[in-house]
Amino acid sequence: MIELRNYKEEYLEDQVRLGFQATREWVSTGQLPLSVMKRIYESNEKFTPETRHYAFKDDKMVGYIISAVDREIDGIKEASMQFPKIPSKDKEIEKILMEKTLTVLKEKGANILRTRVEINSKTKDQMESFVEEYGFEFEYNNDYRRALIDLDKFDVENFESDLPIEEYDHKNNPKELEEFLKEINVHDPFVKHFFRTIDNERGTIHLVIRKDGKIIAHGTAIIAMKEYDLCIISHVKVKSDSTNKEFDDIFKSLLKIIKKQNVTVNHLYVPFGIEGTKELYAKYGIELIEIKHYKKDL
Repeated sequence: MIELRNYKEEYLEDQVRLGFQATREWVSTGQLPLSVMKRIYESNEKFTPETRHYAFKDDKMVGYIISAVDREIDGIKEASMQFPKIPSKDKEIEKILMEKTLTVLKEKGANILRTRVEINSKTKDQMESFVEEYGFEFEYNNDYRRALIDLDKFDVENFESDLPIEEYDHKNNPKELEEFLKEINVHDPFVKHFFRTIDNERGTIHLVIRKDGKIIAHGTAIIAMKEYDLCIISHVKVKSDSTNKEFDDIFKSLLKIIKKQNVTVNHLYVPFGIEGTKELYAKYGIELIEIKHYKKDL
């Protein structure tokens, strides 16, 4: 028997644990660590516990879904919803959570519900059947790409680069790296968000290659959530006139450092505006994913 409960702060720890379990094979909406979740919820003046539903079986949390009524424009209320997090992929739990969510959002006067999913070859059938079953219509693709990396497929323990790769201290010299990102057409809002994020995280690694004193390649990994067996490679970026070798050597150097940390699940994020990056990762067999946005009339 599945029991539904609305949000309580005491549920957050299990919410985060389930979120990481559910996204080990897919990356839709990802999962933030507990400290970040608490900070977001506490600072959200429009936080609504009644639109956050948790499924329990034998008093154990087995899945949840997060939604909210976001805004009203010209008399139209818009709501958003994250893909339900259910590690077991149990369709009964999914149906119960979705029916509750749709009912509550309608009661709150929402006219449109939006969600986003990320479809790769492994999860294509699951994601597409979900949006079809619940009557969502496709709106657009987002250029933001990410992927999962299987570290076991990379034999880099003995890798040594002959390029001048060096660790970069962003906190004592932030401007140089920020300027490099802007030069390669990484959007300014992303740059600000990226550095705000890494300044608040533990275990951030920056590697750079310089030519004539200027950065021409940069890679970052954040080993910030070891308690969840997770590391983020938060981009490898090279200038368009740089060589594939510079990309390869920074990428392999990051993997080598990460593997020493004994984490097994890795997310790869690729920011806006870097043309050709998809092809560079593809040669490693890494499938990058575009976020697909959907809407449903309520």
